[in-house]
Amino acid sequence: MPRIELRGITKRFGDVVAAKDVNLTIEDKEYVTFLGPSGCGKTTLVKIISGIWEPTEGEVLIDGKRMNEVPVEDRDLGYVFQSIALFPHMTVLSNTVYAPIVKDFPVEERDKIAQEVLDLVDLLDRKKFFPGELSTGAQQKAGLARALASQAKLLILDEPLSALDARVRVDLRYELRRLVKDLGLTAVHVTHDQEEASSVSDRIVVMRAGRIVEIDSPENLYNNPKSIFTANFVGEMNFLQGAINKLRDYWAIIELRNQEYLTLRNRDFRLGAAIILAMRPENLRVEELRGTRLGNAIPGRIKSIRFMGSYLRYEVLLASDDYVFVDSFAGEEFKEGEQVAVSFDETNILTFPAPREGLSEVIKLE
Repeated sequence: MPRIELRGITKRFGDVVAAKDVNLTIEDKEYVTFLGPSGCGKTTLVKIISGIWEPTEGEVLIDGKRMNEVPVEDRDLGYVFQSIALFPHMTVLSNTVYAPIVKDFPVEERDKIAQEVLDLVDLLDRKKFFPGELSTGAQQKAGLARALASQAKLLILDEPLSALDARVRVDLRYELRRLVKDLGLTAVHVTHDQEEASSVSDRIVVMRAGRIVEIDSPENLYNNPKSIFTANFVGEMNFLQGAINKLRDYWAIIELRNQEYLTLRNRDFRLGAAIILAMRPENLRVEELRGTRLGNAIPGRIKSIRFMGSYLRYEVLLASDDYVFVDSFAGEEFKEGEQVAVSFDETNILTFPAPREGLSEVIKLE
């Protein structure tokens, strides 16, 4: 069964370092996604795993066997490309049966395998169609069927949904997850779409500038990210910059700009330390502005309102001169320009030490 190990993988293209000292283990039957902005090195790593590229330094092991210099065709994997790579002159069935033919499967098995995988991806009734007669979503399903027909236990998915319409992407990503788990495959998926990564993965590998930033389950990366970059890239996040103004037993008073304050439980803060506060838009609340301020609330003014379908998104300029987005799913509706208060639940506020290079430098994508 395919267990993948990357040991000290570095890939250089001249002076450009596409991957730097990457160490990672992907367990058998695990669905792992490489997530990051364009140019972060995620596609470089899957091409090294698959044998399309050789690492400049380091080793690739599959099931404990060193795979450096082993060609793609000898790595026993199925590959689904970003571009829909089907033979246009061949039917869906002929495209699907191609891998069993190349692998020299017995003649009596070839059609049986092709029929089974086309049934799995719901294309059996269109097996005699040519690729040009299918929608883009159906074409990518045919590409997936061809990869599955190889009977490989390792599936490489390189931006497989990026060329599809939004609704088709949502439907197909759940199909991908179901097929991988039902067939007991090990899947390595590349995407820049954090929603796609969260919906299919057992673990997500967040990458930036050729390095792994963080590895964890989708839930942990969303709720408890360990880095500011991950907090910003996985989901949406508001950031406030402040300093520890006072420490009182179990509590800490955080001073923001313009002498605005928030109170948090003391998390081993140091008096005077600069910190970054991070909170999701859905964890904030817009309230009517009252004469007496209660709890963790900061006055502000609504700058814009966006209808997002199931909720309203308020953009609020706080008295601290910070902008925050607040997602409101129910309750009172407010108007642009209205004076309001934004309420902060301290249990949903993440804190990070203020980075020396500055917040904007830490969260920038390139």
